[in-house]
Amino acid sequence: MMVLFTSRSEKKALLTVRRILDQFADRIGNDTWQTIMTQEGVQEVKTLLRRSATKSTAVSCRWIRSRNRSQLLWVVGNRDKFNEEGMVPVNTTKKNILHKEWEGGWPYLALIKALVAVAALFHDWGKSSDHFQEKLRSSSMEKDPYRHEWVSCQMLAAVAKISGDTEDDDAWIRLFMDGKLKKTALKKEMKDRGSQAEALPDMPPIMRLIAWLILSHHRLPVTRNEMECKICAMEPLLSAEALFSKVKADWGYEGVVPVAKNPCFAFSRGFLLDDGDWNKSVKKWLARLLREKEQLRQLYSESNSALRPLLLYAREALMLADHFVSSQKCQTDVPTEEQKKVLYANTEGDKLCDTLSSHLVRVAAQAVNIAHQLPLFASEMDVTDTVRFKPAKAPYQWQDKAVREVQAARQEGAEQAWFILNMASTGCGKTTANAKLMQALSPDGKSMRYTLALGLRSLTLQTGSEYQKRMHLTNDELAIIIGSSAVEELYRQEKQSDVVDTADSEEKGSPCEIGGAGEEELLEDMLSFEDNFTHEQLKYLDIYLDGRKNPQSKKNGAFLFKPVLVATIDQIIRATEVTRGGKGLLPFLRMMSADLVIDEVDDFSPEDLTAVARLVHLAGVLGRNVVLSSATIPPDLAQGLYQAYQDGLCCYNAFSDRTKTLTAVWVDEFRSASATIPLQQPNQYRLAHESFVEKRVKKLQAQVVKRKAVLVPCQPQTTKELSWQSYVVAMKQAVLQLHGSYHVVDEKTNKEVSFGLVRFANIDPCVNMALALLSADWPDDTAVFVMCYHSRQVLLLRHEQEAYLDHVLRRKQERGGQVSFQDTILRSHLDGHREKRCIFLVVATPVEEIGRDHDFDWAIVEPSSYRSIIQLAGRVHRHRPCLQDISAPNIGVMQFNWQGMMNPAQRAVFCRPGFEKASHYLLQSHDMKELVPDGNWDHIDAIPRVQIPKPLCPKSRLIDLEHQRLADWRSLDDKSPDEVGGWQQTCWWMTGLPQYLRPFRAGVPDQDLCYRYDAREGMLGFYKMDKGEYIPYEDMCNLRLYPEEKLDLYRERFWLPRDYMASLQAQAVRKSYSDEEEGEVLQRISERYGQLMLPSYADESSTPYWYDDQLGAFHILMKERK
Repeated sequence: MMVLFTSRSEKKALLTVRRILDQFADRIGNDTWQTIMTQEGVQEVKTLLRRSATKSTAVSCRWIRSRNRSQLLWVVGNRDKFNEEGMVPVNTTKKNILHKEWEGGWPYLALIKALVAVAALFHDWGKSSDHFQEKLRSSSMEKDPYRHEWVSCQMLAAVAKISGDTEDDDAWIRLFMDGKLKKTALKKEMKDRGSQAEALPDMPPIMRLIAWLILSHHRLPVTRNEMECKICAMEPLLSAEALFSKVKADWGYEGVVPVAKNPCFAFSRGFLLDDGDWNKSVKKWLARLLREKEQLRQLYSESNSALRPLLLYAREALMLADHFVSSQKCQTDVPTEEQKKVLYANTEGDKLCDTLSSHLVRVAAQAVNIAHQLPLFASEMDVTDTVRFKPAKAPYQWQDKAVREVQAARQEGAEQAWFILNMASTGCGKTTANAKLMQALSPDGKSMRYTLALGLRSLTLQTGSEYQKRMHLTNDELAIIIGSSAVEELYRQEKQSDVVDTADSEEKGSPCEIGGAGEEELLEDMLSFEDNFTHEQLKYLDIYLDGRKNPQSKKNGAFLFKPVLVATIDQIIRATEVTRGGKGLLPFLRMMSADLVIDEVDDFSPEDLTAVARLVHLAGVLGRNVVLSSATIPPDLAQGLYQAYQDGLCCYNAFSDRTKTLTAVWVDEFRSASATIPLQQPNQYRLAHESFVEKRVKKLQAQVVKRKAVLVPCQPQTTKELSWQSYVVAMKQAVLQLHGSYHVVDEKTNKEVSFGLVRFANIDPCVNMALALLSADWPDDTAVFVMCYHSRQVLLLRHEQEAYLDHVLRRKQERGGQVSFQDTILRSHLDGHREKRCIFLVVATPVEEIGRDHDFDWAIVEPSSYRSIIQLAGRVHRHRPCLQDISAPNIGVMQFNWQGMMNPAQRAVFCRPGFEKASHYLLQSHDMKELVPDGNWDHIDAIPRVQIPKPLCPKSRLIDLEHQRLADWRSLDDKSPDEVGGWQQTCWWMTGLPQYLRPFRAGVPDQDLCYRYDAREGMLGFYKMDKGEYIPYEDMCNLRLYPEEKLDLYRERFWLPRDYMASLQAQAVRKSYSDEEEGEVLQRISERYGQLMLPSYADESSTPYWYDDQLGAFHILMKERK
């Protein structure tokens, strides 16, 4: 390709750009270069220019397509030097705009800076206590009687009392500014406070806000007392004043309080009142706060919505500054004999460092600096403007219609916030459509910056690669959060068409970095990205994250700066869910600067949806756009998340002078619609949504019927063992019946072949059913080949399994009933068995339902919710065209789920996963024959999920129960801290109670084991990493190898042969470690790829876990007969 580079760089950047471009192209003008090079060469030039770019850099690259046509490829540096087409301006103007282009919309910026500076100057004031100073000097790790932030607030309250006025802030501020605060008076007051420090005393309003920032700079206040939690649920927290009457020391700020004299309230070294630098800063920023006092008092007294974003921004700046300054621990040059009198803030090892005065002053300066940059961070981060989508072809033209709908709904010159529902059916290209919508929402309609939040970590690499392939996103435009570097290595191996020598590639260096090898800090997760930050971005890293010293800074920077971030929702939801420490800081900054797309948003339980609503509400508070994507979004879920978003947007509009109107958009594969909804009128949104869904339902009803269901009869028996036997018999009969109706014929052998899926809600029944089907007696003319698929499997084996299934179940090329199977494993089964009917069966958990692009001939589902049936149906006949309605059912639904079979008297069986919940949401029956109308089985589609039945019968209909739970979930009447109403319409957000009472993905955490080859022992075993060493762990978690002799009779019935040792040896060959012993190589590879996740309660369970390479880790459900 012939390319033309044009530079409009200035100052030192001019010489740098010339030096780089002179190496690659011929200079044909003063600052113009031309050459012929490959696309990879153009990308390399861009990377080199980005790495050296400063504010003075401006380079465009054009592709000369023909004599009369050229195309702008990219601009590096200052885009304002060129127009949208990359043309150079011929006239200029000089205006003193003083950053108003990015400070606009932030009328409270000066107030934020003054508030955060004062809070920073007092945030660690409590460290001046004798207790804390002695603790530093003795390097003690014991808990404080009272945490230092609690003592800081008590000290401020004491100052207010000394001033004589606890109603108005003037008095205490003047006390500091006039230098009239006496050390003796404060000492006496603090001594008195020692006996009554359980609660916070009266404070004037502005001091309360400062105290909240101080209290929350390490952790949000939260009580773990059950009785107090119940009281909080009954009393809405409607104001910050009410908050301070509730918060006590035992809300996270109290340790073991001594009976005798409390050293937390003794101050023999003083209070910094004689320190010149600290006093100077205090007076300076209190004077500025005094200027903003009336504005702040008005916000406080009116409980104005603007107060929420104001305090969130201030807290973010304070926590980032404290993290930044604390990471730069400075050794002091105070003589040893003087150190006894000096107040310190931190230690490094066993050495004192950071005088308290210096620490407070530096944190204040840094917090102001960060707060000053927040508007720029919110609006001026990097975007990708190189993506050019081609017009979509059938059946994907609906994507372009959706874009045109957005373009038509844009109002010239108006500020708009967008809330979009993408309800297109499974397999219609929602992922690409979301990217197109994000581009259409950008100010110029040609760029994009957003975060894609997925439900499963295993989907991030898959989706990121899809973006790189379809949208041609480069590594400097995309970052992908991955589970570990091992996950990415395995994924890249699979995608390489030729096997390359990895050792050689490591020597050459890879353009992608895997961040996170060092000590975990603000961002725990591994991140795949390219390290090509510009000079300006590195400067931001210095301001926000100590880019010079922090080994994590580049990973953190990629998370913040890359225009497109593909992550799981777990990472981005930390912006609202983290109540202790700094893990929520980077997600909050990312939310500030990027729009949000949530994929499969209805895949969460009502409990988890409360946390999702908190995230969507934050997007509204920050003024960002939101796209929610799923084919099965129920009306109440759409209404609830819309309500959360519009409540957040009201806060944004109250805070900003660039108020936004709310535009709602609905898109699916049939049509698109949009409406401008007035704020605080959610009923209009409900009516518009109902109208869109009605039209969608009519279209769905007119579609060809690709999926029908039939109930598989089964009944609970008198014992658990008999119930299981009848369940297996019913399953086996259903397998044979469905294969008879839906199969293809192998061209070579003329055998009937079908691919079936059996879905269980939980792992243990799934594996036990796989074992039962393996050992079952099948008809003489039938061969069944079983594969067990779930998450409790060794990383390497699960990767190989998923890669194989992705390959063999991609059936887009199949046409008609005759198929020529080429896969070697399928061929070995088909050619090596005499049976005329061959059934390939995947027995799986819900991991198969989400994100896997597999096409089965038929499926059987153990129901857990109506949604699970719809989700599973999307894996049947997924790729192959269907021109007319099918006649026979291709989905079997078990009449009872296993919980209902095992324990018929159990009150709730459609739970974990499911929507039943004691005691308010219980069904009268657990028989699917009674729970689902017969007509629903004739066409399995999303209609029952997206349209509310009338009348609603939540006790007798499964889908009605789901709608009822979501209707109750979105209700704003309940103002408890764990409900959406409490988060959106009260002050519970100022505490950690919402997250404590209703955490995201509550449940038993997993523990990380390693199936490791020990080179010394020459054998495999289960280990756990502890303090840098692997320790044997199989006995501690009661994990045993499943006896091989029990499977030897059925080995040939496994569909995919899996042998962990053989897989390790294959990796060793791929790695080509010629200079090492084979055992050491296998040990190293197993440590990298041998991850196995087990529930953390496994070590406490008396029931053993069994493990086999084919089956993963599982419990036996039934005692085996001897």
